[in-house]
Amino acid sequence: MATAEQKLSWERPVIIGASLSDGFHLSDMGLPFVSQRSKKLGLHHHLQASLKVKHGPILNLGSNWTFLATEAKGKYQIKKAQQAKPTVVFAIDYLFWYLCAEPRHRGPGFQEMKRLEFFEVGLAHLAKLKCPVVLGNIPDARSSVGKVLSRKQYPGSELIKKANTRLSAWLKKHPNFVLLDLHRFHQGASRNEKMEVLGETIPEGKARELYLQWDRLHPTLEGVRTIAKVALEVLEKHAEN
Repeated sequence: MATAEQKLSWERPVIIGASLSDGFHLSDMGLPFVSQRSKKLGLHHHLQASLKVKHGPILNLGSNWTFLATEAKGKYQIKKAQQAKPTVVFAIDYLFWYLCAEPRHRGPGFQEMKRLEFFEVGLAHLAKLKCPVVLGNIPDARSSVGKVLSRKQYPGSELIKKANTRLSAWLKKHPNFVLLDLHRFHQGASRNEKMEVLGETIPEGKARELYLQWDRLHPTLEGVRTIAKVALEVLEKHAEN
């Protein structure tokens, strides 16, 4: 059976998204996010380390500032990605702020939309990508409220469930996309549950410290490494089907 590396072209890989993609260490909170601590968490480093085949330079368009200008950043990233003529795209946290952004931070003309309406804007942008895309769903970051998320940013469990249900239906109509279940991964880690990840068993009580920073939302170095490996795994399985 052919592997994803055989079927896919790795000539022009591109990353789009927010802080998970860009890389963010909580010790840089309030700073311009340029320290080595945050840079080491950039998803491109860990995709590159995990890829075992020849590939082109990984273009990382992810931005830590997406939460303050969601539509401007999201639209810009899609535009730049299209200009790069990507052969594969990683959009693991691209949709997060299209559900969670405060109305005032969405952008002009989008403040009055309901959350799920704004979520559709993000999906419409993504639909412009025609190459293979790894897309993450929305984690339920209830435990992050008061730490790094404000109450106005948290949409609530019911809306998150509706958004992820909508995404599942959307994916069926966009076969070049494959889901990375970020919701399930985050849920297991934030609840400190026993987890099975990449053939390894993480005992109960160990996952949170291993995968998440103290805000219970942003990944640790090991968390980003693992997400990168899972992204490549789901992409490989998608290519085999």
